[in-house]
Amino acid sequence: MGQILVRNINDQALETLKARALRKGSSLEAEVRRLIENDGKPSTEEILEEMRRIRAMTSGPLRSLSADEYREGLE
Repeated sequence: MGQILVRNINDQALETLKARALRKGSSLEAEVRRLIENDGKPSTEEILEEMRRIRAMTSGPLRSLSADEYREGLE
């Protein structure tokens, strides 16, 4: 697991995070970890863009194997 040290955090932002963590019954560290992990996931748009990029690498619809080609591959 990685670690991170963040300096010069706005005092108001820090107090807001502390209060949020307290309301949830968790620690400031747990609240910040949850925020980082949730925001670190790719967005729907990022996933769709990656799918478009991969799709663009193919030249068109894939052809199914004929029965003879399939049998040949099993040998």
